[in-house]
Amino acid sequence: MLEYIFFDDKLQYQFCDYLRNKQIGFSLADDSMGQLVNVQLPDDDPQCEQLDEVYDGLMEQQEILLQEEDCEGTQAVTAITIHLKDGATVYANIEAELMNRLLAVISPEEISNLVDAIASAIENRDTKPLCKR
Repeated sequence: MLEYIFFDDKLQYQFCDYLRNKQIGFSLADDSMGQLVNVQLPDDDPQCEQLDEVYDGLMEQQEILLQEEDCEGTQAVTAITIHLKDGATVYANIEAELMNRLLAVISPEEISNLVDAIASAIENRDTKPLCKR
């Protein structure tokens, strides 16, 4: 399952309309950071890449909306979702500019996989040298 977070209702509705038109199942959830859209596709589904492109385009619109609000003196912040082994989900705040740079070269799924690997390494410490694992 894929998870997408939105900070603007209109952009979330656009994404949901896109999913409905493509007959892709999804569910909605509220989160302290924004609204979540959980897409019910396996990670290796060929449609995932297209969904990521649609999402990236909507996040560009989100950035424009933030700039238009003229939030002088504040920084735009996005977050990376971290899934812990106890089932909890936490978010690491990331500056929007850094997130945009990451998304320019790495898909949201790849970022999630990287962060999950880091969280797993922290929660399941293995202090042996890498060559002896």
